[in-house]
Amino acid sequence: MKHNLSAEKVSRLLSRENGKPVLKPNRPLILKDSVGNRKPRKGEASCVTEMSLLMACWKQNNFVDSLCSNEINTFYTCVHKAERQKLLSGELIENCIYTQTSFFQLIKSLRP
Repeated sequence: MKHNLSAEKVSRLLSRENGKPVLKPNRPLILKDSVGNRKPRKGEASCVTEMSLLMACWKQNNFVDSLCSNEINTFYTCVHKAERQKLLSGELIENCIYTQTSFFQLIKSLRP
């Protein structure tokens, strides 16, 4: 019964009763027998503990940055180390998340 209602609705949207059709499908409105075999790559989360400590500090201090400067510095240090590690492993280049300009800025910032 429900399938008939949806089929009727689709046919009504495709009809030209009110001038132009509301729905213009570029492919047939039929489900395929299979789906694409794409799985998103799961990256390892970095600096989750440091981020949690920073958020807890913000919550305790009504989101005043100056009272949480130690946690902020710890978090940014962790992020900096994680980006450096990803850069050295080639993961950032592989995923192409940086433009050429920002990539060179990142390289300059990572130099000791």
